[in-house]
Amino acid sequence: MKESLFELITPEHDNTFLEITDSLEEVVLFCDDHGVVIKSSIGARNFWGKDIINVPLWVLLEIDIANINALFTKHPAGRTSSISLTDKGECNLWVMPIPNVLAPNGGLVATLTPIEGLRETYEECIQDNIVARKDSFKLFGALFDAAPDSTILVDEQLTILSANPAAVKRFNIPNDEQNPSSFLPFIKKSLREIVKSSIANLKEGKPWCGEFIALNSSQEEIPIMLTAKQIRLSDQLLFQLIIKDLSMRMELEENLKEREEELESMDNTLRTVIRSVEEEKQEYREEVIEQVKEYLLPTIDRIAEAPSQTLRKSYSGILKSHIEDFSDNTGELPDELLSLSSRQLEICKLVYVGMKGKEIAELLGISFETLQSHRKNIRKKLKLCGTNISLQAYLENRTDFDPS
Repeated sequence: MKESLFELITPEHDNTFLEITDSLEEVVLFCDDHGVVIKSSIGARNFWGKDIINVPLWVLLEIDIANINALFTKHPAGRTSSISLTDKGECNLWVMPIPNVLAPNGGLVATLTPIEGLRETYEECIQDNIVARKDSFKLFGALFDAAPDSTILVDEQLTILSANPAAVKRFNIPNDEQNPSSFLPFIKKSLREIVKSSIANLKEGKPWCGEFIALNSSQEEIPIMLTAKQIRLSDQLLFQLIIKDLSMRMELEENLKEREEELESMDNTLRTVIRSVEEEKQEYREEVIEQVKEYLLPTIDRIAEAPSQTLRKSYSGILKSHIEDFSDNTGELPDELLSLSSRQLEICKLVYVGMKGKEIAELLGISFETLQSHRKNIRKKLKLCGTNISLQAYLENRTDFDPS
């Protein structure tokens, strides 16, 4: 018998096999090819409380048969069946032949599980699952309610199981457990099939999102970003739907577009002003050239042709007078800028070189509000109030402004 047991595995693993079988607390029986017990686990020895080696398996199981073949006929291999023992009550029996590669001379293994112990185990597992499920719902609920965006929990039919306060407030979702509502009516009708099929095809761990039109309780259309995630609470497949209201984003986009149009209009106005200034500068240059031709050149010729020193001095005086008349006053300030205070003139120079408001205020040791007050008064003196022209653009286009 002992030699048959060792033939159940390869010889070099005999010690390992003995250690494994002696560590089993379940009722496990190893039998030879005739169905006679040749080895048992600790659990089996404790179960019967006596030596069971060399006892036929069917005798131990109190089955009225004569051989191992009859046992397999009554209790097919690989299937769990129920038997009743006098002192142990109802038990589940499982019998399986050991493959020839492990037992060249044949053999089988049988396990026995008392129903009473199994029932207690099942009850403990069920209770543990109930507690775990409740804990899962509590944890999910805490995160669920705290979400700032509208969040809805639905089942596979998209029936609303729960909605957080944000969703209830935004979409007026009824809290009626007896008559739960579907999520789909909250989506624009033409988009419902897309939402339905996209959620149905979700894979675990892979969220899906898209932009849609939702309907509130007043059937007003709301642009939304819908994100769907597949989650599993215990053995139930659910879907978490996160609805982000895009109304504010679209409003900001519209405001940005209006601002861009306004800036473009201001840019066109500034270009027109610059073009006008350039035209005035060109006209001024042409006027200077005409005056040079009309007054300066003839005077120079007269000086060269004058026969006497006195006459040449007279012509020189006339030439100097004409030069002073159409001088561009380089280094001097125009009348508008002369009306500014020294502090305002200093601010103009810093604006001209491109410094920002906060930088100027910090450099001059004044508050930003005081700087803004100065800028307002400067624009008023330079007659810029009511125009879209910036102070920097104005100064840059004044050919007679000297920032040094």
